[in-house]
Amino acid sequence: MVDQEHGYFRPLCPRHYEVMFVSPSASDLSAVPDTWIRRSRKLSTGAIEAHDCECLVDGCPQHYSSGFGYSTIRRNDDHWNVTGSASIEITRSPTQVICGEHQCLMFLGAFHPKTKVESFRCPQKNCQQTVDIPAGGPHAYWLGKGFFSAH
Repeated sequence: MVDQEHGYFRPLCPRHYEVMFVSPSASDLSAVPDTWIRRSRKLSTGAIEAHDCECLVDGCPQHYSSGFGYSTIRRNDDHWNVTGSASIEITRSPTQVICGEHQCLMFLGAFHPKTKVESFRCPQKNCQQTVDIPAGGPHAYWLGKGFFSAH
């Protein structure tokens, strides 16, 4: 469970570097689209993460959750045109950062415009894990310290 103490958990949008909005449906799994739940079960290694943050910049499809990481959510118009029923398309970001200690996906906590470095933090309040990567760098899964250590 993500600890959301005010001021600590403030994910930034990886496109706009603006603080993302914590969705009011974060604690209500029934408000999460069925398509997302089905895909989350297939793609996520842990339990379904209903906590969702979204970018408030007009038209930005960026979302973040500690269980799913950064992703974009868009209406799937091809599905609508063929079947006449609604569907969404979820695409995980090709750049994800994983906390080595908690095995969850870290959030973008700061962007340093002078050095063009993105700083990711673990969503667990007491975890000190951070990973700095160059903005626009290679698409990869970045692993925080301790990821391969024996438990």
